[in-house]
Amino acid sequence: MGTFGEIGLPTARKGNEKWKYTNVAPIARIEYKLSKPSVVSLDQIKASAPWDDSWLNFVFVNGVLRSDLGHPEVNGVSVFSIAEEANLDEPCSTIIDYIGSVTDVSDEGFAALNTSFLSDGIAIEIDPEIQSDRPLNIIFFDDGTTNSISHPRVLIVARPNSAVSVIESYVGGGSNCTLTNSVSEIIVGEGASVSHYRLLAETDETYDIGYGRVKLGSKAEFKSRSFFRGAKIGRYDLNILIDGEGATCDLKGLYF
Repeated sequence: MGTFGEIGLPTARKGNEKWKYTNVAPIARIEYKLSKPSVVSLDQIKASAPWDDSWLNFVFVNGVLRSDLGHPEVNGVSVFSIAEEANLDEPCSTIIDYIGSVTDVSDEGFAALNTSFLSDGIAIEIDPEIQSDRPLNIIFFDDGTTNSISHPRVLIVARPNSAVSVIESYVGGGSNCTLTNSVSEIIVGEGASVSHYRLLAETDETYDIGYGRVKLGSKAEFKSRSFFRGAKIGRYDLNILIDGEGATCDLKGLYF
């Protein structure tokens, strides 16, 4: 909590151009509680978010990974629970070392808050030369039964010359005010390609603050499509670091 304690939530003060038009005071006035596990059926998930049984589906309910609702294994794609990897004496992969590598929390209050409360999330590694024809479908479902706050974390590392599509959805129900505060980090290796689709389709009582940080190696390709519907305040701060010659990115979004 050290960094967040120092910088706090962003304000619309003079010089803070990034937050000039976003007033977070309504968010700060609410007394939130951390999300708790909840029982949600697969039918509820399918009715709320993009889904196809042939996809690689990963479902979080109130911030907790539900391995019984998805397909965690496929050749060439490794999936790790951030919580489980962090607690191992000898982690299964070095991918966890990438957490925070492209997210600077020194002046980003919400990202610092996410990092302070990081308890679980998903880390996905696509092996070199793997061209996956099955999208990675990551769903964060909040049942909205309490005035809850959740801090989703996503890490995707696409190794050199790999290719993958990722669908990242934030959905839910209920009538209470909730706050979703997410951070997603995507590292695209040399010659690799990632197509990223982000959907925000929570209720009108939701506050949703999202950070996306992407690092591109040489000749890497990144395509982003963002779709937003609902939410009292919905914000997605996407930054791309081009760290090699010949890298390209294509960013588009739609609010409705």
